[in-house]
Amino acid sequence: MALEKIKNELWFREDLYPDVAQLVKISKVLFSKITKDKKGKVLQDLLIANTTRFGKMLALDGAIQFTEADEKYYQEPLVHCALFSHPNPKKV
Repeated sequence: MALEKIKNELWFREDLYPDVAQLVKISKVLFSKITKDKKGKVLQDLLIANTTRFGKMLALDGAIQFTEADEKYYQEPLVHCALFSHPNPKKV
């Protein structure tokens, strides 16, 4: 897990490159689990946490997937693809 205590505060550390990392302050861990398949093989390290700046955050295997603050950037493009491909999007 990429959680670290720094000066009595909880931080999520994501290593982006060998010489670059980012830290995000965590106010509360909401859910943390290492998922496994039926044979016990580790699949993913899952973390859902509240951050002080970005709201809720999902991280898989030590990499941030998205945050509440990012929602507008990933939701809108997903909706546009579906609407442009639909013959009558007024009835979707």
